[in-house]
Amino acid sequence: MRIAVLSDTHGLLRPEVKKIIGTCEAVLHAGDINSRKVIDEMKDAASPDVPFYIVRGNNDKEWARSLPLYQEFSLAGMNFYMVHSKRDIPEDLGDRQIVIFGHSHKYLEEIRDGRLWLNPGSCGKRRFNQDITMAVLTVREDGWHVERIDIPHEAVLDKGPGRRRQEKEHGADDRPDCGADTTIGYYDRHAEEFLSDTAGADLSEIQDIFLDLLPEKALILDFGCGSGRDAKYFLKRGYRVEAADGSVKMCRAAEELAGIPVRQMRFQELREEKKYDGIWACASVLHLSKDELGDVFQRMSRALKGGGILYASFKYGSFEGERRGRHFTDFTEESFQAFSGRLEELSLERMWLTEDVRHGRSGEAWLNVLLRKEDLD
Repeated sequence: MRIAVLSDTHGLLRPEVKKIIGTCEAVLHAGDINSRKVIDEMKDAASPDVPFYIVRGNNDKEWARSLPLYQEFSLAGMNFYMVHSKRDIPEDLGDRQIVIFGHSHKYLEEIRDGRLWLNPGSCGKRRFNQDITMAVLTVREDGWHVERIDIPHEAVLDKGPGRRRQEKEHGADDRPDCGADTTIGYYDRHAEEFLSDTAGADLSEIQDIFLDLLPEKALILDFGCGSGRDAKYFLKRGYRVEAADGSVKMCRAAEELAGIPVRQMRFQELREEKKYDGIWACASVLHLSKDELGDVFQRMSRALKGGGILYASFKYGSFEGERRGRHFTDFTEESFQAFSGRLEELSLERMWLTEDVRHGRSGEAWLNVLLRKEDLD
């Protein structure tokens, strides 16, 4: 069963959303609809007899009094719980396997205690510079698959020339839909240049610090593996390695260098649970925004076994934004300590600075971090 999952439309049902609704066999709306008109438009867009499940949000006022604050229902053999705000989800969810909520306008997809927790984000009026998103959830009796839908935030969809000028001043028209897309595109275009710059770099001192914390024959995920240099080093030392990268060209190069299959995937697509002894994210997740980093660090935490080790590195500084065609989030010791303090089940083991080992980059500083997952088993 194909299900459209949306939230926080705030009075605007975009044409792209209507088109997706028309392809689905059920529609879920997690609140902040803002007008009866949006419900009518959703029903007009859907095929006949498609079931709708809608809850009331904090901005749904007098007109929405008849809408429930939460809903419990079953679709295709799966049990759902849906409410607008995450804070209103009960501790005891019983046999509910899928939890839907909204309110934050930020897409979230995670597995917690074997349940899918899904916030489709906002697909209505754009707020600040946030992504416009919804989800399509395919449910079968034996499981589910989630597809995140990103909708272009073109100013022409909003009201009037004054609105267009206002968004232009904030750079909304000039920004790509997703910093990750820009960065992946950069690596696909500049793969040969990147490979010649990084494949021979000697990071053995840092690699050995990481390996010394792992058991023999540990399973490592090289997450954002680039050239495959580090995966190759770990394999030679007798460790088991899986590797992944977002760029198709980098995946091919890494397979050739390391001699193992490399999965092409985005960081946000990591869904493994308690699988890896160590995760190596060398100069990779630094291409995410801080909001995205919080989600991806939690994904890495869930993918680690209890007591597992996570390594990541970032350019040293306070910059966040696009630099030479790629998105970067830099950290200092203070800013990363504050960031890591908000992570669940991960404790900061060590943090240190190193100098860039690539030719001609000796003046550039990198912040290296090691975190350990709590062993709750």
